[in-house]
Amino acid sequence: MINYERNELIDDKEVLDSIIKYKHEPGKQILRDCRDYVIADYKYYQINANNLEKIIPDTRIINQSGDALKDTYKTNPKGLQEAKEQIKSVLPKTVKAKCPYCMISAHSTFDHYLDKSDYPEYALFSLNLIPCCAECNTLKNDLFLDELGQRIFINFIFDKLPEYPFLKFKIGVNCGNLYLENIYLDFKVNSSVNSIIQNHFNTLQLYKRLRNQFDNEVSVLVAEFKEYKLDRKMVEYLLQKKIIAWEESRGINNWEVCILRGLLDNSDIIEYLCA
Repeated sequence: MINYERNELIDDKEVLDSIIKYKHEPGKQILRDCRDYVIADYKYYQINANNLEKIIPDTRIINQSGDALKDTYKTNPKGLQEAKEQIKSVLPKTVKAKCPYCMISAHSTFDHYLDKSDYPEYALFSLNLIPCCAECNTLKNDLFLDELGQRIFINFIFDKLPEYPFLKFKIGVNCGNLYLENIYLDFKVNSSVNSIIQNHFNTLQLYKRLRNQFDNEVSVLVAEFKEYKLDRKMVEYLLQKKIIAWEESRGINNWEVCILRGLLDNSDIIEYLCA
């Protein structure tokens, strides 16, 4: 998991005007009628970017306008297509080919962070469009807030993630086999983003999905170390070097990096990798 910068290359007002220009009637006039409200909502979204839970649906966007905005997204007009390509083009290398929500699968669709069913005013807004995988998009569905009004999902543009490792893999070894004892979150500092991260992991079933990745990831790493028949000191050194390199390229809370830390934390595993 890694924060990334907002896309400064997209002028959402120009995108909307371009879409309206080439829209057929009666949709063209419907979008014209709600255009100023939508532009004002874009500004409101940016003002509340660090408190997105404060945003409520715009009651000025009546059913006809909301339907027109959602239908326009579905038709994927040229202006929207170009904005989507711009969004993907400036993603950090770490998430260029991976869904930022899970960092497991490739992104193959776009999620509306504020769902277009409840917030159609943001259906075409670039800051509300997150490249993601189909599984995360399905699990996220139209969810936004929990019963306490707390956001459920991390926004990787506006939520500042902790700058220390909080995702932990506890790994054991038994009868010559490595096994995953537990995956958990360990926060060192109280922060409002902690509960969002917890909601995010629970709702997107990331503990289960990461468990499913574990055996394959570890088998590759074990084969790599066993091939060279290294001593204990060298195994520890290479694990540390790999952790540093992967932290730099993938982020400190990337699940693959966290598996490496779990291996390094267990002295019995280090001994196993020397055998």
